[in-house]
Amino acid sequence: MSTNLPRQEFSILSNGLGLVEESPNRFVFIGPSSKGTANVLQAFSQKNDITDAVGYGPAPEDAAYSMGQGGSLLFMKTSASVAGTNGSVTATLVGTATGTVTLADAPYDSYTAIIEIMTTGTVGTGEFRYTLDNGKTYSETLTIPAGGTYTIPNTGITATFVPGAGAIYFEAGDTHSWTSVGPSMNATDLGTAITALRADQTTWPVLVICCRFADASTATTFFSALSTHLDTLEGDFRFVRAIMYAGDDDEATTDTAFDAVSDDRIMVVYGNAPTASGLVVAGRGFPSLGVGLAAGRAAKVKLSTALHRVASGPLPGADSTLLSHDERQTESVDSHKLTTFRTWLERGGAFVTRGRLKAAAGSDFQFWQLGRVMDEACRVTYLAQQLFIAKGVRTTTTGAIDDRDAGRWESGVQADLEAALLQPVNEEGTKGHVSSIAPSEGLGYKIDRTNNVQSTATIISTVALRPLAYPDVIQTTMGYSLAVPVAA
Repeated sequence: MSTNLPRQEFSILSNGLGLVEESPNRFVFIGPSSKGTANVLQAFSQKNDITDAVGYGPAPEDAAYSMGQGGSLLFMKTSASVAGTNGSVTATLVGTATGTVTLADAPYDSYTAIIEIMTTGTVGTGEFRYTLDNGKTYSETLTIPAGGTYTIPNTGITATFVPGAGAIYFEAGDTHSWTSVGPSMNATDLGTAITALRADQTTWPVLVICCRFADASTATTFFSALSTHLDTLEGDFRFVRAIMYAGDDDEATTDTAFDAVSDDRIMVVYGNAPTASGLVVAGRGFPSLGVGLAAGRAAKVKLSTALHRVASGPLPGADSTLLSHDERQTESVDSHKLTTFRTWLERGGAFVTRGRLKAAAGSDFQFWQLGRVMDEACRVTYLAQQLFIAKGVRTTTTGAIDDRDAGRWESGVQADLEAALLQPVNEEGTKGHVSSIAPSEGLGYKIDRTNNVQSTATIISTVALRPLAYPDVIQTTMGYSLAVPVAA
């Protein structure tokens, strides 16, 4: 960005909680999909429109789930330099069948797949069904094609039934199973997508990265690239947060890898759960979602709402009995500032443990909602102050802005901040996404009256907000007492 043009400059304080019209939760989902043009931003308000335009894959799946929770969204298909792969097929036979199954073509997404033989026979006579979500849902029963080749709909995978020598080719009860790993973008793909987003004038508050990285090392490399791009976006006065996946490594490996990086604009999600799909794919009613679960909750709730607010209820459709990591059972990841999922005793379903941002020690933005509120405050202030550029102001004998003009400008920005942050009703039914921005309490919007505007052509301003508090610990003393009055 040029430093010679009329402009604004923002410094967001992150270590003091002192000085430093709510925007819609219309997040941008980016990632691989099976069709469509890469690096073109599209808006969707219906699930069917997603598959019609961009097909299937990690990004459409996360987007469709989130749309079921939070309404309309923006979507950008990215290039997928890391192609999807199919693992080897393992046959589990009940007898002496000689038939095998081979796979071809790259998968659109990650699957835990099983082909089950339902009727004994060879190609053209035997029957089968398949599951892509490890047996939670199955396709209808189908006849093995006479040519042996079957394209599994909406997956990108072609399965070929190879009869073998007989005399029994495929026997009822046989299974042929494998795991597919979906495609992923790399740092170069991300950079291309960010360039396209910067060129588009559409505004949005959150960037959702829809990729399941193979391991924590790959994820942290991507994290660093994402952090750099968020710097660039902030330089464009796009005050946004991002959500990404931590990778499929174990807890200890993931903790160690992510301890080396920090950025309080990024939420890193560890773990996943089989979740009722937002898309219609035969044999895959319950894909494993992680980023989609967190993004869906974030898109649904109000600006100042903590993602782990228990009163908001469990994450819709998530199977808590099959969480890949339950932080309540194994408390090992949350303290490393990664967002995880958990169960609560005597409450069904899965919940966010805490909406963690990968913040450095001392940051005021340890949690998602604190970052989102600050982003909105920055957006409102930026738009209001934009109207100050090149306005004529009266000055004092020292060249400082005259108090009459400073006070008038302060009142205007203060009113905009109050409209965005104090007037909306929050999740608890009371007004305000912050506790206060009252000038009488030393808060709110202020313009420096000592800076020489005449010589510097610079206005210096500050905004101070008092956030809401979010209790995580409740301490209760209980016991019997004879001092309790007897009811009349």
